[in-house]
Parts: sequence; C-alpha cells; structure tokens
Amino acid sequence: VKGEVAGNLGRSDIEIEYREDIYILELKKAKPEVSLNQIKERGYHRKYDKEITIAGIEIDTEKRNITNYKIEKIK
Repeated sequence: VKGEVAGNLGRSDIEIEYREDIYILELKKAKPEVSLNQIKERGYHRKYDKEITIAGIEIDTEKRNITNYKIEKIK
C-alpha cells in the first residue's frame, strides 16, 4: 500500500498492489464520479500496463465516514 503516489499531473491518494491486482483509490468530499474522473484525466493508471480497479470514494467529514463510492475496471 502506497499513499500520495506522485505522478506528472498530480498525486493519487492510495495505490494498492496485491499479488497481480492493482487498485487506485481517490477520496474526496464530492461525488465518487469526481474522483474517478480525476484518476482518468490525470492518468494515475497509465503506468500499469494491465487492467486495474479504480475507486472513487466520497467522504463526509462531519460524520467521519464513507457516504458513497463507485468502482470501475480500467486499462
């Protein structure tokens, strides 16, 4: 597990490599689609030459909890 992984267009929040699987998670106080779009637009996934799983996670800071999330496979 790596946090704040630097790329040429920004930093991904969390990247997880487990055996052959790769996960990129982006957390925001916004709808999950905003996080997924950021991963795609900034190309956090491009350094991996295979299908990976990306997740946009919406955080509620008042409740200090996850309120929504969305998961996609991307190459």
